[in-house]
Amino acid sequence: MFKVLIVDDEVLVRIGLKNTIDWEAIGFTVVGEASNGEQGYAQYLKLEPDVVITDIKMPKQDGLWLTDKIHKDSKHTKILVLTCYDEFQYARTALKNGASDYMLKSEIVDDELIALMEKFKKELDDSLVAQPSGAVKTMNVNAVKRSLLNDLIKVKFDMDPALLERFEAQGFEASQSKYAFIFLQNKINNQSKSKSISETTLNLIIDHLNERGVSYLYNGYMDEHLFLLSGPDLTLTMLNRIANTIQNGVVQYFGIAINLIYTNAFEQLSELNTYHEKLMERVAMFFYVPRNQVYIENAEHVKIAHCHIREIKTDTLSRLVERIGQEDKEGTLAILYETTALFKDKHYPPRLLKHLMTQILGELYSVFKYAFDAQGAVFNYSGMHDAVSKTMHMDALNELLASVLSSVINELKYIRHNQSKHVIMRAINFVEHNYDQNISLEDVAKVVNLSKQYVCSLFKKETGQNLSTFINQIRIDKAKQLLLNPTVSSKDVFELVGYSNQQYFSRVFKKMTGLTTTEYKEQVEKNHDEV
Repeated sequence: MFKVLIVDDEVLVRIGLKNTIDWEAIGFTVVGEASNGEQGYAQYLKLEPDVVITDIKMPKQDGLWLTDKIHKDSKHTKILVLTCYDEFQYARTALKNGASDYMLKSEIVDDELIALMEKFKKELDDSLVAQPSGAVKTMNVNAVKRSLLNDLIKVKFDMDPALLERFEAQGFEASQSKYAFIFLQNKINNQSKSKSISETTLNLIIDHLNERGVSYLYNGYMDEHLFLLSGPDLTLTMLNRIANTIQNGVVQYFGIAINLIYTNAFEQLSELNTYHEKLMERVAMFFYVPRNQVYIENAEHVKIAHCHIREIKTDTLSRLVERIGQEDKEGTLAILYETTALFKDKHYPPRLLKHLMTQILGELYSVFKYAFDAQGAVFNYSGMHDAVSKTMHMDALNELLASVLSSVINELKYIRHNQSKHVIMRAINFVEHNYDQNISLEDVAKVVNLSKQYVCSLFKKETGQNLSTFINQIRIDKAKQLLLNPTVSSKDVFELVGYSNQQYFSRVFKKMTGLTTTEYKEQVEKNHDEV
Protein backbone atom coordinates (compact mmCIF):
# COMPACT_ATOMS: atom_id res chain seq x y z
CA MET A 1 0.00 0.00 0.00
CA PHE A 2 1.07 3.57 -0.63
CA LYS A 3 1.41 5.95 2.31
CA VAL A 4 -0.60 9.17 2.78
CA LEU A 5 0.24 12.20 4.96
CA ILE A 6 -2.50 14.76 5.78
CA VAL A 7 -1.50 18.36 6.61
CA ASP A 8 -4.19 20.85 7.71
CA ASP A 9 -4.49 23.25 10.65
CA GLU A 10 -8.18 22.32 11.15
CA VAL A 11 -8.45 19.16 13.21
CA LEU A 12 -11.98 18.45 11.92
CA VAL A 13 -10.74 18.52 8.33
CA ARG A 14 -7.99 16.03 9.20
CA ILE A 15 -10.47 13.74 10.95
CA GLY A 16 -12.89 14.03 8.04
CA LEU A 17 -10.27 13.15 5.45
CA LYS A 18 -9.11 10.13 7.44
CA ASN A 19 -12.65 8.79 7.75
CA THR A 20 -14.43 9.89 4.58
CA ILE A 21 -13.24 6.92 2.49
CA ASP A 22 -11.86 3.42 3.01
CA TRP A 23 -8.21 4.18 2.23
CA GLU A 24 -7.00 0.60 2.41
CA ALA A 25 -9.64 -0.57 -0.07
CA ILE A 26 -8.03 1.61 -2.77
CA GLY A 27 -4.43 0.78 -1.90
CA PHE A 28 -3.49 3.54 0.56
CA THR A 29 -2.92 3.90 4.29
CA VAL A 30 -2.87 7.18 6.26
CA VAL A 31 0.44 7.09 8.15
CA GLY A 32 0.46 10.53 9.78
CA GLU A 33 -0.90 14.05 10.06
CA ALA A 34 0.34 17.56 10.85
CA SER A 35 -1.19 20.96 11.63
CA ASN A 36 1.17 23.28 9.70
CA GLY A 37 3.70 23.23 6.88
CA GLU A 38 6.75 23.11 9.14
CA GLN A 39 5.41 20.12 11.07
CA GLY A 40 4.22 18.57 7.82
CA TYR A 41 7.70 18.70 6.29
CA ALA A 42 9.20 17.07 9.39
CA GLN A 43 6.59 14.29 9.11
CA TYR A 44 7.33 13.97 5.39
CA LEU A 45 11.03 13.39 6.10
CA LYS A 46 10.22 10.90 8.85
CA LEU A 47 7.40 8.92 7.21
CA GLU A 48 8.38 9.17 3.52
CA PRO A 49 4.76 9.24 2.26
CA ASP A 50 3.86 8.63 -1.37
CA VAL A 51 1.00 11.16 -1.26
CA VAL A 52 0.73 14.41 0.72
CA ILE A 53 -2.67 16.11 1.09
CA THR A 54 -2.17 19.70 2.28
CA ASP A 55 -4.13 22.85 3.00
CA ILE A 56 -2.73 26.13 1.65
CA LYS A 57 -3.25 28.65 4.44
CA MET A 58 -1.69 27.40 7.69
CA PRO A 59 0.36 28.91 10.56
CA LYS A 60 4.18 28.90 10.64
CA GLN A 61 4.80 27.59 7.11
CA ASP A 62 1.95 27.33 4.60
CA GLY A 63 1.07 24.75 1.96
CA LEU A 64 2.92 26.60 -0.81
CA TRP A 65 6.18 26.40 1.14
CA LEU A 66 5.55 22.72 1.91
CA THR A 67 4.75 21.89 -1.72
CA ASP A 68 7.94 23.57 -2.92
CA LYS A 69 10.10 21.79 -0.29
CA ILE A 70 8.68 18.35 -1.07
CA HIS A 71 8.90 18.80 -4.84
CA LYS A 72 12.58 19.73 -4.55
CA ASP A 73 13.20 16.56 -2.51
CA SER A 74 11.17 14.16 -4.65
CA LYS A 75 9.54 14.52 -8.05
CA HIS A 76 7.65 11.25 -7.48
CA THR A 77 5.65 12.28 -4.37
CA LYS A 78 2.06 13.17 -5.26
CA ILE A 79 0.75 16.37 -3.67
CA LEU A 80 -2.97 17.17 -3.44
CA VAL A 81 -3.68 20.79 -2.47
CA LEU A 82 -6.91 21.68 -0.65
CA THR A 83 -8.21 25.16 -1.44
CA CYS A 84 -11.18 27.51 -0.99
CA TYR A 85 -13.05 29.60 -3.56
CA ASP A 86 -10.98 32.69 -2.78
CA GLU A 87 -7.63 30.87 -3.00
CA PHE A 88 -7.44 29.94 -6.70
CA GLN A 89 -4.39 32.15 -7.19
CA TYR A 90 -2.65 30.21 -4.42
CA ALA A 91 -3.72 26.93 -6.04
CA ARG A 92 -2.14 27.98 -9.33
CA THR A 93 1.06 28.85 -7.49
CA ALA A 94 1.00 25.46 -5.76
CA LEU A 95 0.67 23.69 -9.12
CA LYS A 96 3.68 25.64 -10.38
CA ASN A 97 5.58 24.60 -7.23
CA GLY A 98 4.98 20.93 -7.97
CA ALA A 99 1.49 20.07 -6.69
CA SER A 100 -0.13 17.21 -8.62
CA ASP A 101 -3.72 18.44 -8.35
CA TYR A 102 -6.08 20.52 -6.21
CA MET A 103 -9.55 20.10 -4.72
CA LEU A 104 -12.04 22.54 -3.20
CA LYS A 105 -12.50 21.93 0.52
CA SER A 106 -16.22 22.60 0.25
CA GLU A 107 -16.61 19.99 -2.50
CA ILE A 108 -14.70 17.05 -1.04
CA VAL A 109 -16.93 14.02 -1.65
CA ASP A 110 -16.18 10.32 -1.55
CA ASP A 111 -16.37 9.64 -5.29
CA GLU A 112 -14.18 12.57 -6.33
CA LEU A 113 -11.53 11.86 -3.72
CA ILE A 114 -11.50 8.14 -4.56
CA ALA A 115 -11.17 8.88 -8.29
CA LEU A 116 -8.29 11.26 -7.66
CA MET A 117 -6.48 8.84 -5.35
CA GLU A 118 -6.94 5.99 -7.85
CA LYS A 119 -5.34 8.21 -10.49
CA PHE A 120 -2.42 8.86 -8.12
CA LYS A 121 -2.09 5.12 -7.42
CA LYS A 122 -1.90 4.29 -11.12
CA GLU A 123 0.76 6.96 -11.64
CA LEU A 124 2.74 5.67 -8.65
CA ASP A 125 2.48 2.07 -9.87
CA ASP A 126 3.49 3.10 -13.38
CA SER A 127 6.48 5.10 -12.12
CA LEU A 128 7.80 2.03 -10.31
CA VAL A 129 7.27 -0.35 -13.22
CA ALA A 130 8.67 2.13 -15.74
CA GLN A 131 12.09 2.34 -14.09
CA PRO A 132 14.84 0.95 -16.39
CA SER A 133 16.06 -2.39 -15.02
CA GLY A 134 19.58 -1.12 -14.52
CA ALA A 135 18.41 1.99 -12.71
CA VAL A 136 15.88 0.48 -10.32
CA LYS A 137 16.81 1.59 -6.84
CA THR A 138 16.47 -0.66 -3.83
CA MET A 139 13.96 1.71 -2.24
CA ASN A 140 11.72 1.66 -5.35
CA VAL A 141 11.80 -2.13 -5.49
CA ASN A 142 10.90 -2.20 -1.83
CA ALA A 143 8.02 0.20 -2.40
CA VAL A 144 6.41 -2.48 -4.59
CA LYS A 145 7.26 -5.19 -2.04
CA ARG A 146 5.82 -2.97 0.69
CA SER A 147 2.58 -2.52 -1.24
CA LEU A 148 2.28 -6.27 -1.75
CA LEU A 149 3.02 -7.11 1.90
CA ASN A 150 0.51 -4.52 3.11
CA ASP A 151 -2.13 -6.04 0.86
CA LEU A 152 -1.45 -9.46 2.38
CA ILE A 153 -1.57 -8.18 5.97
CA LYS A 154 -4.53 -5.82 5.72
CA VAL A 155 -6.83 -7.63 3.29
CA LYS A 156 -8.16 -11.17 3.14
CA PHE A 157 -6.62 -12.74 0.07
CA ASP A 158 -7.02 -15.79 -2.15
CA MET A 159 -4.13 -17.47 -3.93
CA ASP A 160 -5.50 -16.55 -7.35
CA PRO A 161 -3.45 -16.20 -10.57
CA ALA A 162 -3.22 -12.41 -10.20
CA LEU A 163 -1.64 -12.69 -6.74
CA LEU A 164 0.74 -15.43 -7.89
CA GLU A 165 1.76 -13.17 -10.76
CA ARG A 166 2.56 -10.36 -8.31
CA PHE A 167 4.63 -12.79 -6.22
CA GLU A 168 6.53 -13.94 -9.28
CA ALA A 169 7.19 -10.36 -10.40
CA GLN A 170 8.89 -9.68 -7.05
CA GLY A 171 10.78 -12.98 -6.99
CA PHE A 172 8.86 -14.12 -3.92
CA GLU A 173 8.57 -17.89 -3.50
CA ALA A 174 4.91 -18.74 -2.91
CA SER A 175 4.75 -22.47 -3.60
CA GLN A 176 6.40 -25.38 -1.80
CA SER A 177 7.96 -22.90 0.59
CA LYS A 178 8.08 -21.98 4.25
CA TYR A 179 7.55 -18.48 5.65
CA ALA A 180 8.56 -16.39 8.65
CA PHE A 181 8.45 -12.79 9.86
CA ILE A 182 11.42 -10.79 11.10
CA PHE A 183 10.99 -7.36 12.70
CA LEU A 184 13.97 -5.08 13.36
CA GLN A 185 14.08 -1.80 15.29
CA ASN A 186 17.23 0.35 15.26
CA LYS A 187 17.92 2.32 18.46
CA ILE A 188 19.44 5.43 16.92
CA ASN A 189 20.39 8.24 19.31
CA ASN A 190 21.56 10.64 16.58
CA GLN A 191 18.35 11.42 14.71
CA SER A 192 20.19 13.44 12.06
CA LYS A 193 21.78 10.18 10.90
CA SER A 194 18.64 8.09 11.31
CA LYS A 195 17.63 8.01 7.65
CA SER A 196 21.07 7.10 6.30
CA ILE A 197 21.60 4.42 8.97
CA SER A 198 18.16 2.92 8.30
CA GLU A 199 18.75 2.76 4.55
CA THR A 200 22.18 1.19 5.01
CA THR A 201 20.74 -1.30 7.50
CA LEU A 202 18.04 -2.22 4.99
CA ASN A 203 20.61 -2.81 2.24
CA LEU A 204 22.75 -4.89 4.62
CA ILE A 205 19.78 -7.14 5.47
CA ILE A 206 18.72 -7.50 1.83
CA ASP A 207 22.26 -8.45 0.76
CA HIS A 208 22.39 -11.11 3.46
CA LEU A 209 18.99 -12.54 2.47
CA ASN A 210 20.03 -12.65 -1.18
CA GLU A 211 23.25 -14.46 -0.27
CA ARG A 212 21.22 -17.14 1.52
CA GLY A 213 18.73 -17.43 -1.34
CA VAL A 214 15.85 -16.25 0.85
CA SER A 215 13.17 -14.25 -0.96
CA TYR A 216 11.29 -11.55 0.92
CA LEU A 217 8.60 -8.91 1.03
CA TYR A 218 9.33 -5.76 2.99
CA ASN A 219 7.60 -2.95 4.84
CA GLY A 220 8.89 -0.21 7.11
CA TYR A 221 10.22 3.29 7.40
CA MET A 222 12.92 5.09 9.35
CA ASP A 223 14.18 2.85 12.16
CA GLU A 224 11.70 -0.05 11.84
CA HIS A 225 11.86 -2.87 9.28
CA LEU A 226 9.39 -5.75 8.77
CA PHE A 227 10.26 -8.69 6.51
CA LEU A 228 8.20 -11.64 5.36
CA LEU A 229 10.74 -14.30 4.39
CA SER A 230 10.19 -17.24 2.08
CA GLY A 231 12.33 -20.26 1.29
CA PRO A 232 12.03 -24.04 1.01
CA ASP A 233 14.73 -24.59 3.64
CA LEU A 234 13.60 -21.94 6.12
CA THR A 235 14.15 -23.46 9.56
CA LEU A 236 14.36 -22.12 13.08
CA THR A 237 18.13 -22.64 13.01
CA MET A 238 18.45 -20.60 9.81
CA LEU A 239 16.23 -17.84 11.23
CA ASN A 240 18.37 -17.69 14.35
CA ARG A 241 21.52 -17.39 12.22
CA ILE A 242 19.96 -14.67 10.07
CA ALA A 243 18.97 -12.72 13.19
CA ASN A 244 22.45 -12.96 14.71
CA THR A 245 24.15 -12.01 11.43
CA ILE A 246 21.94 -8.92 11.16
CA GLN A 247 22.74 -7.99 14.75
CA ASN A 248 26.49 -8.41 14.26
CA GLY A 249 26.44 -6.36 11.06
CA VAL A 250 24.47 -3.45 12.53
CA VAL A 251 26.57 -3.34 15.70
CA GLN A 252 29.82 -3.60 13.72
CA TYR A 253 28.96 -0.89 11.19
CA PHE A 254 27.08 1.60 13.35
CA GLY A 255 27.77 0.71 16.98
CA ILE A 256 24.06 0.96 17.83
CA ALA A 257 21.75 -1.38 19.73
CA ILE A 258 18.82 -3.10 18.05
CA ASN A 259 15.64 -4.92 18.94
CA LEU A 260 14.93 -7.93 16.72
CA ILE A 261 12.18 -10.51 16.93
CA TYR A 262 11.26 -13.34 14.57
CA THR A 263 8.53 -15.95 14.31
CA ASN A 264 8.82 -19.67 13.82
CA ALA A 265 8.58 -20.84 10.21
CA PHE A 266 5.06 -21.61 9.00
CA GLU A 267 4.01 -23.57 5.92
CA GLN A 268 0.80 -21.91 4.72
CA LEU A 269 0.41 -18.28 3.61
CA SER A 270 -3.13 -18.51 4.97
CA GLU A 271 -1.49 -18.46 8.44
CA LEU A 272 0.22 -15.14 7.67
CA ASN A 273 -2.24 -12.85 9.47
CA THR A 274 -2.21 -14.97 12.63
CA TYR A 275 1.58 -14.94 12.80
CA HIS A 276 1.77 -11.22 11.99
CA GLU A 277 -0.72 -10.31 14.71
CA LYS A 278 1.17 -12.42 17.25
CA LEU A 279 4.47 -10.87 16.16
CA MET A 280 3.25 -7.27 16.53
CA GLU A 281 1.88 -8.00 20.01
CA ARG A 282 5.39 -9.10 20.95
CA VAL A 283 6.99 -6.12 19.20
CA ALA A 284 5.05 -3.89 21.61
CA MET A 285 7.04 -5.49 24.44
CA PHE A 286 10.19 -3.75 23.10
CA PHE A 287 8.88 -0.92 25.30
CA TYR A 288 10.45 -2.57 28.33
CA VAL A 289 13.90 -3.13 26.77
CA PRO A 290 16.50 -0.50 27.81
CA ARG A 291 17.47 1.83 24.96
CA ASN A 292 21.15 0.82 24.99
CA GLN A 293 20.57 -2.94 25.16
CA VAL A 294 20.67 -5.39 22.23
CA TYR A 295 17.59 -7.63 22.26
CA ILE A 296 17.03 -10.62 19.95
CA GLU A 297 14.30 -13.16 20.59
CA ASN A 298 12.01 -15.72 19.02
CA ALA A 299 8.41 -14.49 19.26
CA GLU A 300 7.41 -17.79 20.85
CA HIS A 301 9.61 -17.00 23.86
CA VAL A 302 8.23 -13.49 24.49
CA LYS A 303 5.75 -13.67 27.36
CA ILE A 304 2.60 -11.56 27.50
CA ALA A 305 0.27 -11.69 30.50
CA HIS A 306 -3.05 -9.95 30.98
CA CYS A 307 -4.29 -8.12 34.03
CA HIS A 308 -7.16 -6.10 35.44
CA ILE A 309 -5.69 -2.73 36.29
CA ARG A 310 -8.47 -1.56 38.63
CA GLU A 311 -6.85 -2.98 41.79
CA ILE A 312 -3.41 -1.73 40.76
CA LYS A 313 -4.86 1.72 40.09
CA THR A 314 -6.65 1.94 43.45
CA ASP A 315 -3.56 0.97 45.44
CA THR A 316 -1.11 3.08 43.41
CA LEU A 317 -3.34 6.16 43.41
CA SER A 318 -3.96 6.12 47.17
CA ARG A 319 -0.25 5.80 47.90
CA LEU A 320 0.68 8.55 45.43
CA VAL A 321 -1.92 10.95 46.89
CA GLU A 322 -0.50 10.32 50.35
CA ARG A 323 3.15 10.80 49.33
CA ILE A 324 2.49 13.85 47.17
CA GLY A 325 0.39 15.37 49.96
CA GLN A 326 3.38 14.86 52.28
CA GLU A 327 5.68 16.54 49.72
CA ASP A 328 7.69 13.31 49.67
CA LYS A 329 9.35 13.39 46.25
CA GLU A 330 11.57 10.38 46.89
CA GLY A 331 8.64 8.27 48.08
CA THR A 332 6.47 9.41 45.17
CA LEU A 333 9.05 8.46 42.54
CA ALA A 334 9.66 5.14 44.29
CA ILE A 335 5.96 4.29 43.84
CA LEU A 336 6.14 5.34 40.17
CA TYR A 337 9.17 3.17 39.43
CA GLU A 338 7.75 0.28 41.43
CA THR A 339 4.55 0.36 39.36
CA THR A 340 6.26 0.47 35.96
CA ALA A 341 8.67 -2.27 37.07
CA LEU A 342 5.68 -4.40 38.10
CA PHE A 343 4.25 -4.22 34.58
CA LYS A 344 7.64 -5.13 33.11
CA ASP A 345 8.25 -8.04 35.48
CA LYS A 346 4.73 -9.41 35.06
CA HIS A 347 4.89 -9.06 31.24
CA TYR A 348 1.79 -6.87 31.09
CA PRO A 349 1.22 -5.08 27.74
CA PRO A 350 2.65 -1.53 27.66
CA ARG A 351 -0.67 -0.13 26.41
CA LEU A 352 -2.21 -1.10 29.77
CA LEU A 353 0.60 0.65 31.64
CA LYS A 354 0.10 3.82 29.59
CA HIS A 355 -3.66 3.64 30.10
CA LEU A 356 -3.16 3.23 33.85
CA MET A 357 -0.79 6.18 34.07
CA THR A 358 -3.06 8.54 32.14
CA GLN A 359 -5.96 7.55 34.43
CA ILE A 360 -3.83 8.17 37.52
CA LEU A 361 -2.72 11.57 36.19
CA GLY A 362 -6.37 12.51 35.72
CA GLU A 363 -7.21 11.49 39.29
CA LEU A 364 -4.17 13.31 40.70
CA TYR A 365 -5.22 16.41 38.79
CA SER A 366 -8.61 16.39 40.52
CA VAL A 367 -6.89 16.16 43.92
CA PHE A 368 -4.03 18.61 43.34
CA LYS A 369 -5.66 20.80 40.70
CA TYR A 370 -4.08 24.05 41.83
CA ALA A 371 -0.56 22.62 41.74
CA PHE A 372 -1.13 21.18 38.27
CA ASP A 373 -2.67 24.38 36.90
CA ALA A 374 0.19 26.46 38.26
CA GLN A 375 2.48 24.60 35.85
CA GLY A 376 0.52 25.92 32.86
CA ALA A 377 -0.10 24.24 29.52
CA VAL A 378 2.39 21.47 30.27
CA PHE A 379 -0.31 19.84 32.34
CA ASN A 380 -3.07 20.02 29.77
CA TYR A 381 -4.63 16.59 30.28
CA SER A 382 -5.20 15.75 26.61
CA GLY A 383 -1.67 16.89 25.82
CA MET A 384 -0.25 14.79 28.64
CA HIS A 385 -2.32 11.79 27.50
CA ASP A 386 -0.80 12.20 24.03
CA ALA A 387 2.72 12.53 25.45
CA VAL A 388 2.32 9.36 27.51
CA SER A 389 0.91 7.37 24.58
CA LYS A 390 3.83 8.38 22.36
CA THR A 391 6.59 7.22 24.71
CA MET A 392 8.57 4.42 23.07
CA HIS A 393 10.44 3.08 26.10
CA MET A 394 9.69 2.49 29.76
CA ASP A 395 12.59 4.69 30.83
CA ALA A 396 11.16 7.53 28.70
CA LEU A 397 7.78 7.08 30.39
CA ASN A 398 9.47 7.11 33.80
CA GLU A 399 11.34 10.30 32.91
CA LEU A 400 8.17 12.02 31.70
CA LEU A 401 6.06 11.08 34.72
CA ALA A 402 8.88 11.75 37.19
CA SER A 403 9.17 15.26 35.75
CA VAL A 404 5.42 15.82 36.08
CA LEU A 405 5.15 14.54 39.64
CA SER A 406 8.30 16.36 40.79
CA SER A 407 6.95 19.64 39.39
CA VAL A 408 3.63 19.14 41.19
CA ILE A 409 5.39 18.47 44.50
CA ASN A 410 7.59 21.55 44.03
CA GLU A 411 4.49 23.65 43.36
CA LEU A 412 2.75 22.25 46.43
CA LYS A 413 5.74 23.23 48.55
CA TYR A 414 5.64 26.74 47.14
CA ILE A 415 1.90 27.08 47.76
CA ARG A 416 2.10 25.74 51.29
CA HIS A 417 5.13 27.72 52.37
CA ASN A 418 4.36 30.97 50.57
CA GLN A 419 0.61 31.18 50.03
CA SER A 420 -1.01 29.09 52.75
CA LYS A 421 -1.87 32.03 55.02
CA HIS A 422 -3.41 33.91 52.12
CA VAL A 423 -5.46 30.86 51.16
CA ILE A 424 -6.72 30.39 54.72
CA MET A 425 -7.68 34.08 54.99
CA ARG A 426 -9.70 33.82 51.76
CA ALA A 427 -11.44 30.68 53.01
CA ILE A 428 -12.31 32.29 56.36
CA ASN A 429 -13.52 35.46 54.67
CA PHE A 430 -15.76 33.45 52.34
CA VAL A 431 -17.31 31.48 55.21
CA GLU A 432 -17.88 34.59 57.35
CA HIS A 433 -19.71 36.33 54.50
CA ASN A 434 -21.68 33.33 53.26
CA TYR A 435 -22.46 31.30 56.39
CA ASP A 436 -26.18 31.99 55.88
CA GLN A 437 -26.12 30.21 52.50
CA ASN A 438 -26.09 26.46 51.92
CA ILE A 439 -22.31 26.45 51.38
CA SER A 440 -20.29 23.24 51.26
CA LEU A 441 -16.62 22.29 51.49
CA GLU A 442 -16.61 22.13 47.68
CA ASP A 443 -17.76 25.77 47.53
CA VAL A 444 -14.88 26.87 49.75
CA ALA A 445 -12.43 24.86 47.62
CA LYS A 446 -13.65 26.54 44.43
CA VAL A 447 -13.19 30.01 45.91
CA VAL A 448 -9.53 29.36 46.75
CA ASN A 449 -8.96 27.29 43.57
CA LEU A 450 -7.85 24.15 45.41
CA SER A 451 -9.21 20.62 45.66
CA LYS A 452 -11.54 19.88 48.59
CA GLN A 453 -9.09 17.35 50.03
CA TYR A 454 -6.18 19.75 49.87
CA VAL A 455 -7.94 22.83 51.28
CA CYS A 456 -9.25 20.76 54.21
CA SER A 457 -5.75 19.42 54.88
CA LEU A 458 -4.21 22.90 54.64
CA PHE A 459 -6.87 24.45 56.88
CA LYS A 460 -6.32 21.79 59.55
CA LYS A 461 -2.55 22.23 59.36
CA GLU A 462 -2.67 26.03 59.67
CA THR A 463 -5.50 26.46 62.21
CA GLY A 464 -5.59 23.17 64.07
CA GLN A 465 -9.32 22.98 63.32
CA ASN A 466 -11.32 21.06 60.73
CA LEU A 467 -12.84 23.29 58.05
CA SER A 468 -16.29 21.74 58.53
CA THR A 469 -16.03 22.40 62.28
CA PHE A 470 -15.06 26.03 61.58
CA ILE A 471 -18.11 26.52 59.33
CA ASN A 472 -20.39 25.09 62.02
CA GLN A 473 -18.70 27.26 64.66
CA ILE A 474 -19.36 30.44 62.66
CA ARG A 475 -23.00 29.43 62.13
CA ILE A 476 -23.60 28.53 65.78
CA ASP A 477 -22.02 31.81 66.96
CA LYS A 478 -24.40 33.70 64.65
CA ALA A 479 -27.31 31.54 65.83
CA LYS A 480 -26.57 32.50 69.45
CA GLN A 481 -26.92 36.16 68.52
CA LEU A 482 -30.17 35.60 66.64
CA LEU A 483 -31.70 33.55 69.47
CA LEU A 484 -31.36 36.59 71.72
CA ASN A 485 -32.94 38.92 69.15
CA PRO A 486 -36.61 39.45 70.14
CA THR A 487 -37.57 40.29 66.55
CA VAL A 488 -36.42 36.87 65.27
CA SER A 489 -38.48 33.72 65.77
CA SER A 490 -36.46 30.85 67.23
CA LYS A 491 -37.91 28.46 64.67
CA ASP A 492 -36.44 30.57 61.83
CA VAL A 493 -32.90 30.72 63.20
CA PHE A 494 -31.67 27.48 61.60
CA GLU A 495 -32.43 28.77 58.08
CA LEU A 496 -30.93 32.20 58.78
CA VAL A 497 -27.55 30.61 59.56
CA GLY A 498 -27.46 28.32 56.51
CA TYR A 499 -28.95 25.04 57.72
CA SER A 500 -31.68 23.35 55.69
CA ASN A 501 -32.76 20.93 58.42
CA GLN A 502 -33.88 22.11 61.88
CA GLN A 503 -33.19 18.79 63.59
CA TYR A 504 -29.64 18.72 62.26
CA PHE A 505 -29.14 22.33 63.40
CA SER A 506 -30.37 21.40 66.88
CA ARG A 507 -27.95 18.47 67.11
CA VAL A 508 -25.00 20.62 66.02
CA PHE A 509 -26.01 23.40 68.44
CA LYS A 510 -26.24 20.94 71.36
CA LYS A 511 -22.90 19.34 70.42
CA MET A 512 -21.04 22.64 70.24
CA THR A 513 -22.63 24.44 73.21
CA GLY A 514 -23.73 21.58 75.46
CA LEU A 515 -27.22 23.14 75.52
CA THR A 516 -30.40 23.07 73.48
CA THR A 517 -31.48 26.39 71.96
CA THR A 518 -34.15 26.77 74.64
CA GLU A 519 -31.67 26.00 77.44
CA TYR A 520 -29.22 28.48 75.94
CA LYS A 521 -31.81 31.30 75.90
CA GLU A 522 -32.91 30.51 79.44
CA GLN A 523 -29.32 30.46 80.71
CA VAL A 524 -28.46 33.79 79.10
CA GLU A 525 -31.65 35.40 80.43
CA LYS A 526 -30.97 34.00 83.93
CA ASN A 527 -27.42 35.34 83.92
CA HIS A 528 -28.72 38.70 82.75
CA ASP A 529 -31.29 38.84 85.55
CA GLU A 530 -28.65 37.99 88.14
CA VAL A 531 -26.47 40.83 86.90
